[in-house]
Amino acid sequence: SAFRKQATFPADIIRVNQLRFQHKWDHEVGVNIGLQGVCIRSAKDLPEKANVTIAILLHNENAELVEVDAKLLWTQRRIENQQKLYYMGLEFTNLNSQARDLIQRFLDAKL
Repeated sequence: SAFRKQATFPADIIRVNQLRFQHKWDHEVGVNIGLQGVCIRSAKDLPEKANVTIAILLHNENAELVEVDAKLLWTQRRIENQQKLYYMGLEFTNLNSQARDLIQRFLDAKL
């Protein structure tokens, strides 16, 4: 199902194509998430059709970090509080069963 849960959660991009980052790419924040993918907001945009790895912190019973591979599908530029922000839609590519279970638990949890 394409259900997306609206929620704010840390979502750090740790790889863009061949480049891995030791530090944050740029203060990204998750906007919504589903089993198909995630929407994030960032002050930096990604190259077109980028393949990325994102470390997402899900607040389940305890905070659980999950790393997922995804592909950039779309980018939308917005101005908020005189700041340029990019909303980016990412589709998960090869979600493993552990990641799927953690995301599903987050989706099932009451808001």
